Amino acid sequence: MAPLHEYFKLSPQALCRAYLSSAQDDLAQDDNHLVTLDGESFDPGSYFNTTTYKFVAPIAGFYAVAGQVGFKNIVADKIYKARLKVEGTTTLFGIAHSGLNAYITPSFADIIQLAASDEVTLNAVHESGVDTVDLINDPDYTYLSIHLLSAS
Repeated sequence: MAPLHEYFKLSPQALCRAYLSSAQDDLAQDDNHLVTLDGESFDPGSYFNTTTYKFVAPIAGFYAVAGQVGFKNIVADKIYKARLKVEGTTTLFGIAHSGLNAYITPSFADIIQLAASDEVTLNAVHESGVDTVDLINDPDYTYLSIHLLSAS
């Protein structure tokens, strides 16, 4: 019988962390905005495309996902959302209600099941009443992390 830790090995290749490094400003309200994740902290398997801003699942399996969208130039007492979309459909989301007009960072984390070749994106939505809200282009504020836990 193999040692217990052998059963819980994670694939080091099916993981990535992408973030927003360039400005993404003046987002129209109530629109679904694809976050242009154009930087990477790591992506050893090259499954995240910084040109299309999508992660493509290499195999069917269960994946740990975590994401956050940093909004700045916000309006107080409004709703801001981070959305994870799989094949264009919202699968997870985080919602935050602004108390001040500085910045806000709605986030989410979960385990999801993906089919091989499923495309995953991070999206941003705000209900601020203005079209001047910007995203925070910093790896600590706007990012998407994905890691294959097991094949299905």
